[in-house]
Amino acid sequence: ETLTANSNVTADANTQNAGEAASYSYQWYSNSTNSTSGGSAISGATSSTYTIGNGLIDKYIYVVVTATKSNYVTKTVSAVTATAVAKRNVTITANNQTVTYGTSITQGTSQLTTSNLASGDSITAITLAQSKTTAGTGTITPSEATIKKSSTDVTSNYNITYNTGTLTINHKSVTVTADSNSKTYDGAALTDS
Repeated sequence: ETLTANSNVTADANTQNAGEAASYSYQWYSNSTNSTSGGSAISGATSSTYTIGNGLIDKYIYVVVTATKSNYVTKTVSAVTATAVAKRNVTITANNQTVTYGTSITQGTSQLTTSNLASGDSITAITLAQSKTTAGTGTITPSEATIKKSSTDVTSNYNITYNTGTLTINHKSVTVTADSNSKTYDGAALTDS
């Protein structure tokens, strides 16, 4: 996610009116609380836009904009409008499953392995698709996950990577039983009648 600073800040007038436009400087900060003070300066983040990196998972981001103009008092403000939370990367992997031909795979969130979910978040829905229905080896592909914190959908706070699981479909055993029959010996083969 890329954030853009709001530069609606002007230098305060002093005794003279300089003709040039104000220049702006920017410094982006990360914070563990939703506040525009007390954060840590992000190294190298000094332009009017900033793309949130993976190292800022679950952090709030804000920017301090400083307006400078000759013969004016320098003015600095913290731009609350740029506050955001970095997305968390999560990996969702389908569990391996073995079924017998004619039987569908087991659906549901219990058939997943996940990594890097935030504390209190859980996957409440998932789609699992099998690549084949005939005997042999295939894949199980997860998709369309829903992640919630209690009853609140927080899926949009994640960058999700889906990994496939292995599907093994075994042959179905079939028992063939011949019908009972009898005949008087006459030298000819017994035929079904």
